[in-house]
Amino acid sequence: HRYPMYYFFSVIPYFKEVVDSPDADADAIVARLRSEHDSACSSLERSLAHAGENSMVTKQNFYEWAETIAPQISSTLSTFVHNLLFHGKMLKHRLNFVQFEPPKLDQRSNIFEGVHRPNLFALTCTSPLVGGKWHNLYSFEFHGHSMNRLQHSILGYCGPTVVVIETEQGPIIGGFFATTWKKANEFYGDANAFLFQLFPTLDVFNPTG
Repeated sequence: HRYPMYYFFSVIPYFKEVVDSPDADADAIVARLRSEHDSACSSLERSLAHAGENSMVTKQNFYEWAETIAPQISSTLSTFVHNLLFHGKMLKHRLNFVQFEPPKLDQRSNIFEGVHRPNLFALTCTSPLVGGKWHNLYSFEFHGHSMNRLQHSILGYCGPTVVVIETEQGPIIGGFFATTWKKANEFYGDANAFLFQLFPTLDVFNPTG
């Protein structure tokens, strides 16, 4: 029997040192990008395709998709150019852009291994708050299938946190929460919280009230 996998991660902002490599093998890089294209882009591509009409994605469709599903997609280019010019160094007078920082896990995760590892890129596109260093608070794999252990791991944690669940049927879903975990008889949270589907198609569900 296959159990769904649950992971709770805390998100800790950090700045990654980028090392310039002038002797990089360009052909090898291109070959790797081609070999990983399907797995790396499938979630984002399906999401964008669904935003279109009659198999066509207009400029307006793209604008609306980027604003609601992947607002960080534009930061990939500005971060790339910044790293080329300044070799990853953060300037004393920082330029006015939000750096694109893919999550860095401090512990192995079965959900983000193999073909699903590139989904971390798709998740980073959803919000600037999910990037950076992730600390594993709870997982079925390491902490067991216990609701008491789950509550002990997350209650009182001030966040922000990312919840990632791989269901028995295969889709990967989850949510981002910036507030403290607590027992409550009513809904609570802030405007930064959202639910998401990460696989097979990226989708974001923002709060409405």
